[in-house]
Amino acid sequence: DNILNALDFTKALGAPNNNCPPVSALWNQAYYGISTANLVISKAVQVADEDSRNKALGEAYFLRGYNYYRLFAQYGGVVIQTEPANGDVKKDYTRATAEETLNQVISDLDQAYQLLPTDKWRGNGTWTKYTAAHFLAKALLFRQSERNSGWNGSYDKSADLNRAISLCDE
Repeated sequence: DNILNALDFTKALGAPNNNCPPVSALWNQAYYGISTANLVISKAVQVADEDSRNKALGEAYFLRGYNYYRLFAQYGGVVIQTEPANGDVKKDYTRATAEETLNQVISDLDQAYQLLPTDKWRGNGTWTKYTAAHFLAKALLFRQSERNSGWNGSYDKSADLNRAISLCDE
């Protein structure tokens, strides 16, 4: 019935509170973040100061990886875009597999982990190396979860789990 209508789940339709965003909002917000991250990554070479460039790149990789993580958790495989749109209107997309999507998440979060500093360089709310470590550990655990048993056998379980433990200890 309409109580399960994910596009318009409001209190009037049985939502427990006003904090139930529609599924389309998750999709739109995630791809907006991905698009922004792609633009920053593509333009980062123009930042002369290496420290500033690495922080900007680290945040962009984190933003892209985090948004793909959210999409993967909800949908499995989604469309992977790693280049800015540059004003082009594209109407034909190919959906990646769940494995390809999660590997993009892991790659992006690993890049963020390598680039972000450990300190809160802009104050509270700043993404740090530890923020990236947290989500990278979650992604590695997700890769080894039962949900992905159809394709995760080719990944070294011990390596993923030991790295997740190490990231969490950090």
